[in-house]
Amino acid sequence: IGIPAYNEEKNIGNLLNQLINQNISCGVIESIIVASDGSIDKTAQIVKGIKDKKVFLINGKTRHGKAYRQNQIVKKTRSNVLVLLDADTSIKDSIFLEKLVKPIVAKEADLTSSTLIELPVRGFLERVLAVSMQLKRVLFASFKNGNNIYNCHGPARAFSKKACRLLNFIESDGEDMYSYLVCVRNGLKFLYVSDAQIMYRLPSNLKDHTKQSMRFFLSEKKYEKYFNSGFGKKEFSIPLYVFFIAFAKALPIIIRNLPYIVVYIFIFLYTKAKVSFGKKYGEMWQIASSKSL
Repeated sequence: IGIPAYNEEKNIGNLLNQLINQNISCGVIESIIVASDGSIDKTAQIVKGIKDKKVFLINGKTRHGKAYRQNQIVKKTRSNVLVLLDADTSIKDSIFLEKLVKPIVAKEADLTSSTLIELPVRGFLERVLAVSMQLKRVLFASFKNGNNIYNCHGPARAFSKKACRLLNFIESDGEDMYSYLVCVRNGLKFLYVSDAQIMYRLPSNLKDHTKQSMRFFLSEKKYEKYFNSGFGKKEFSIPLYVFFIAFAKALPIIIRNLPYIVVYIFIFLYTKAKVSFGKKYGEMWQIASSKSL
């Protein structure tokens, strides 16, 4: 298990204990590597304080970004399966790892990803974003039976040894998109494991959400071009009929939450406009300050 981390003192101890207490019948946890990316808080100290021989620390003194730290983890792993997790997540299911890795152990897939579940909302904006995530889950589940690039979630992925050999993360933004595209382009199978659920915090202010969304839109454009010959664009393109199917399925959600959806549409258009006018963010692993657990 690999966990890149930057200033995650509030959660890293909880996450490590949740992982140590996982029940797995299809394998064993060989190691849990935390790669601290120049953290200036107590992240490294907390990891060192975990009394379990499986837990290891890469205590990077300089910030290089998430892609750099994940490449470090990939190079160190010799296991049959590598699980990459975000440090600002929480696992409540004691067999989460079993669900995530079982398709790889059974040779049904080389890359898997879990469902993202929002932690209880703390305000109006989080409520708006939570409703938007409900709609997105319906839409993405309707596209390729859920096995698509939008369901390859950065906070929790598992890779076979074959998939690991292909990985050389090039940028921190959109690195989940990259992992999906490089695996699928090389003929490996991606499987979305809907019953493996990991919890995360939505941004609670508009600035953090806008930065996060802009990075997504800019990364989408970048990887469409990087994976040329139309391959990247094809993987991102959802057919119109899928939207109609998803709309019909999501109608009860829409009716119950129409005011929140109207607000989200305005936020979405505002973010797209900023991207269209050329606003960009640097590649260095941006952290949403309002997303702490």
